[in-house]
Amino acid sequence: MVRFFARVMLLAGFAMLLQACIVIPIQFPGSAEVRQVVYREGSGIKPPKVAIVDVSGVLTTGGSGDGFFRSDSPVVDLTKKLHAIKGDKRIKAVILRMDSPGGGVTASDIMYHELMEFRRESGIPVYVSMQTVAASGGYYVSMAADKVYATPTSLTGSIGVIGVFPDLTGLMRIVGVDMHAVKSGDMKDAGAFYRGLGDDERAVYQSIIDQFHNQFVAVIARNRTRLDEATVRSLADGRVYTAQQAHEAGLVDGVAYLDEVIGIVENDLGVQQKKATVVLIARSGKAKTESLYAAGQTPAAPEAKSGGTQVNLLNIDARSLLDPVGEPFNYLWIP
Repeated sequence: MVRFFARVMLLAGFAMLLQACIVIPIQFPGSAEVRQVVYREGSGIKPPKVAIVDVSGVLTTGGSGDGFFRSDSPVVDLTKKLHAIKGDKRIKAVILRMDSPGGGVTASDIMYHELMEFRRESGIPVYVSMQTVAASGGYYVSMAADKVYATPTSLTGSIGVIGVFPDLTGLMRIVGVDMHAVKSGDMKDAGAFYRGLGDDERAVYQSIIDQFHNQFVAVIARNRTRLDEATVRSLADGRVYTAQQAHEAGLVDGVAYLDEVIGIVENDLGVQQKKATVVLIARSGKAKTESLYAAGQTPAAPEAKSGGTQVNLLNIDARSLLDPVGEPFNYLWIP
């Protein structure tokens, strides 16, 4: 009889749990809320804040990973962080911690546009602190800042556009595979991997490349006011520049470490050195950090950590270059 009542009580308790609809919150990378991670507390009553925002990795409009573990794209991540910054009236300046070889033409241009709109709507100045790499699309996005600084060992520049169209016809002949396309026009499958790229097709794509390149040059000439368009074009042959070379050419405002950039920002704001509160705008992590270089971006999805292909020293997912739904034209440095 005791066992009987024990079982009844157990079943009753289980039923109550089901009816209570207990919800266990699970936070996945793409849904993590934007938060401020304090690096250094300022002094005085409600000191002004300087916010550090990461722009890192290959710039895309699509997220990474699959299913529940899909993380936001760099475009979405940046827009969420900028929105959060506008909600804090104590934030008086933003530093973009730029570490990117660039990425899609559209992704780079949207991020540039969002930053320009942020500056216009909020009146908050934006600075860039280039880290290891701020090339091609990374440099394009940097043009939305009021001032741009490069770490002494940074590589930047790579001003240009690239479109990659793999030709697998040789491999297909060896394997014995053929493909037949039924199309509405000769150009419908121009650049497809199963056939070569003809001269007329190459000319069409070259015209697109040239237009995007002209847009890149115009963005630089518009924002680097000391450089006229002819000078920018002479620098825009796709090569990368060291921090010192970029400074001498007028592509950046100076060579400085991140902590020195913070000092420059405080000086521009009229705040004494180390008196402002410095926060990292993050999507995960603790409430405080003792490192100025702690990660503040959306945590990478499991696939993004292990599934990428290493291209030289940059962790670039080379599969994106062959993705038929990805951007075919890129502001991207591929050494």
